[in-house]
Amino acid sequence: MLSRPGATLSDRYRSPRQRRNLFPVRSRSIRTFACCALFLGAGCAGSYRQLDGTVELYRQGDLEAAADWIQSPEFDDEREGDRHGVLWLLETGKIMHDVGRFGESETAFEQADARIRTQEQGASMSLSEEVAGILTTQQSRTYRARHWQKILLESYRALNQLALGNLDEALVMARRSYARQADAVFDKGKEIEKREEGTKEKKVNEEELMDQDSVQELLAPVQSRITPAYANYANPFTSYLAALLQWADGDQTRAIVDMQKTQGMVPDNEFVAALVTELEGGHPLATPEGRVYVIFENGLAPERIETGIAIVTPNGYSSIRLPMLQYIDTPVVALELSDAAGDLNLRTAHLADVDAMVSVDFSDELPGIVVRTVLSIVTKEVATKQMRDSNRDLGFLVGTLWKAMTEGADLRTWRTVGSRFEVAHFDRPAGGMVRLNLLDKHGGRHLSAEIELPETTLCFLLCRSVNLASLRTHTIQAGDPLPSVRIEAAPTETPAEEPPADPTDNPESSDEPAAEAATAEKQDS
Repeated sequence: MLSRPGATLSDRYRSPRQRRNLFPVRSRSIRTFACCALFLGAGCAGSYRQLDGTVELYRQGDLEAAADWIQSPEFDDEREGDRHGVLWLLETGKIMHDVGRFGESETAFEQADARIRTQEQGASMSLSEEVAGILTTQQSRTYRARHWQKILLESYRALNQLALGNLDEALVMARRSYARQADAVFDKGKEIEKREEGTKEKKVNEEELMDQDSVQELLAPVQSRITPAYANYANPFTSYLAALLQWADGDQTRAIVDMQKTQGMVPDNEFVAALVTELEGGHPLATPEGRVYVIFENGLAPERIETGIAIVTPNGYSSIRLPMLQYIDTPVVALELSDAAGDLNLRTAHLADVDAMVSVDFSDELPGIVVRTVLSIVTKEVATKQMRDSNRDLGFLVGTLWKAMTEGADLRTWRTVGSRFEVAHFDRPAGGMVRLNLLDKHGGRHLSAEIELPETTLCFLLCRSVNLASLRTHTIQAGDPLPSVRIEAAPTETPAEEPPADPTDNPESSDEPAAEAATAEKQDS
């Protein structure tokens, strides 16, 4: 009588049904493990994908609808959640900023900043998160803001504080953005050291993985966007904004340093060059006629899409799924500014390339993503083989399904940030009105709008466009009233003194004494 190896004498006399249940606990454990893994994998992206509706409205240019959507109480749990909460708060703060609700924007950004700093003070990643990321998908890990996002967060907060009238707080945020740049360089070194230790322990050669032709082909478009000006997480917008704020505060020494640093990164920007000359000449930021500084945030930063290489092994289907950057074409070339008198006619000039900042950060992040993805695949392959050896077809089926359901890449990123920043400045037109036009690459004008500038010696004009059909503007009054306004307002502010009133001109005050005199005269007679 034939028997399987290792069978006992009693096994030979079991019924077929009994023999199929020789490993009830093991099969049940496998099924439980697989169900848990599939549940975790399916739920990882659910909360994040709920942002798609808001982002779609935003990309269409309907910023008010996007603001109403994301502020819905329905999503309070997502903002307060641990896994995707930071990203929800970043998106909320940015959309509120763009629609001019600066107080609400600052509230969301402040909460995001507090979450980020709490994460930084703790461990880089808990063991449970690492295991969950390997067994399910990378989106099961708690979202942690990337370096470029932390730097821009501080810059947006500086603009919020400026709009709220808090120059001192705006300066604090500007200095913190510089600190974030230094942190990024330091953390980059730590991340490399940590990866090297992890790959040695797990016997994975990171250099060999990254040198593969398929990986290099995927990385080539990203590296083509990186320029030396953005090495070490440098950000011209951060330096430019810090210079203006310090100039407004009267600290011209630091303002010169930051503006010269900006000029070094964008030497062709004529507006930055002019400001360097003015600073070196000791000129103030504001002028008696009124000075307007334009900050134009244009387009949309890269989003993440899934790509990769599919392979088939003896244990079933496997796939190396990686996130890659997809750059979004910006149809608006510049913002044109003019006035009715024809004295003003200029267009914004390029200042900062957010696409390049994102590319630098992603290029540094990708090796870690590749290593974690390979470790996840190896772990799942080994587990699938063990399940197949123990449970044959059932193990093979469960393992293949598990791998297919948990192979997705982590596509989370901040999606409402602009592709680039542009700037300009000009003296306030006498009429106080300025016309704005979006220019396309053929020179065509789109979405003309007239803006009434506040009567102040210093004004910031914030402009946001995501396409040729959308333009939002906000003016920030940061200076004193214009001298002409003060002169005209003087009579109403200090009214002239009136001469004392003549009692005889008041009927009520004169009738009563006259009546009393008549009565007294009658009594005397």
